[in-house]
Amino acid sequence: TIGANITTTGTQTYTGATTLSTDVTLTTTNNNVTFGSTVNSDGGTARDLTLSMGTGTVQFGGVVGGTYALDVISITGALDLNAAILNGIFCRCNITFCINDF
Repeated sequence: TIGANITTTGTQTYTGATTLSTDVTLTTTNNNVTFGSTVNSDGGTARDLTLSMGTGTVQFGGVVGGTYALDVISITGALDLNAAILNGIFCRCNITFCINDF
């Protein structure tokens, strides 16, 4: 569970299911933020997730908002989306997409 803003100069890695118990801002200094599993609000209220990575990348490895919806996801940095974002989340993003055409 993440219940406060987190600022680091290095990478941030969340390996298990992540629950937001309040609106959260995760900040790194040009490093990556990785969610290895699901990301959900805590049930009662849809929570905002703000990610500021500079030149870093955020990677979602599991479903976002599948059990309990998030409200706004705001991303400054690059996005590596290997998961579904569900339940009508509004994304406010300044991101770079890289799509490989195979």
